[in-house]
Amino acid sequence: GPNPNKELRKKWQEESKAKYGLTKEQIRTFKDQLEDLKKVKQSEKMEQVLSYSLQLDSMGKPELVELLKKLRGNLKILTKDLVLSEAAPEPAVASVPEVSTK
Repeated sequence: GPNPNKELRKKWQEESKAKYGLTKEQIRTFKDQLEDLKKVKQSEKMEQVLSYSLQLDSMGKPELVELLKKLRGNLKILTKDLVLSEAAPEPAVASVPEVSTK
């Protein structure tokens, strides 16, 4: 075939986009579906972490510390999502110091 120069590559890219590319509406739909999936996965993850709370009496200190870290991470995600969904400034939250597992 011909040696691809700048114009030929541009032409091929345009042809490929026209033939195989997605419309803006399709891209928006897929992005919305991805966001919905992320929310479902976060919810499932939180439910899994919360199910650990039923076994608190049998957990040792390392497991409890790990559970607290997961809960704190989920709280950060929820707070961020809430702030973004309301388009309001992030609420002032006192920082929680990291817990040593020593």
